[in-house]
Amino acid sequence: MRWKIFFLVTFLNPWIWRIFDRSLVVFALLVVSTFTLYLTFRCNDCRYKKYISIVVLLFLGTFQYRITYVKSLVNLSNDDIRVRDMRLKEYPPVKFTLVNKPVWIPLAHWFEGRPESISFFRILYNLSEAVDPNLYFFANHPRERVGTQEFEKFPYLLFPFFALGYFLIIEKSKQLLVTSFIIPVFFLSLIGHDSKIGPFLLFPFFAVASTVGLERLDKSAGKLSKIKKRTVCILFLSLYLLVFVQILIYASH
Repeated sequence: MRWKIFFLVTFLNPWIWRIFDRSLVVFALLVVSTFTLYLTFRCNDCRYKKYISIVVLLFLGTFQYRITYVKSLVNLSNDDIRVRDMRLKEYPPVKFTLVNKPVWIPLAHWFEGRPESISFFRILYNLSEAVDPNLYFFANHPRERVGTQEFEKFPYLLFPFFALGYFLIIEKSKQLLVTSFIIPVFFLSLIGHDSKIGPFLLFPFFAVASTVGLERLDKSAGKLSKIKKRTVCILFLSLYLLVFVQILIYASH
């Protein structure tokens, strides 16, 4: 049953087929990476699979960088300059008196004008987008971005199971969490994920975490009688297929 759940989550989502339509190489790398990441989680003594997964993720990172429109962390567009100037005017003047002379502190410039602060807030913005579940399960609603075609990457029905799987992965393997989630998120925070197929570098982790969460549901259903368990499976699969078809219909309009 585990492998049925794995294939259901990995291949029955709109994200993987959008990637397949754009790049066959990225599609193949994602399938291999997701497969090895899942084996690494399930196998306690499979070090070589862990290394394979890391190598594949490195290749995926290269493709992510090439496909993504990388914005500078310090350069400002005309609109960015307009917003910055508006925010600079909102800061109150800050000063203190030293030997009966006023000393003015350019606090507004430090927060809004310094290249370091601009980079920091842009990295923080990229980070908040990369870890936002709305981006993956709800087409980034209600924070849709102007000029970006938002799309649901996984059926929203999987969100609670992803959350459960996330905590199960933390409980069992923090190292796996670092290599498959934290490091990719840090990389995406630096380059952003402005591409037509999104931050696919995180696809393996989201697929595996959702699979692990669904497996826990299957394990809980195993305590039921055979008829009840079959009924639960049929109901869930039917609902999953309906949601998947609904997403495809919305995406075609």
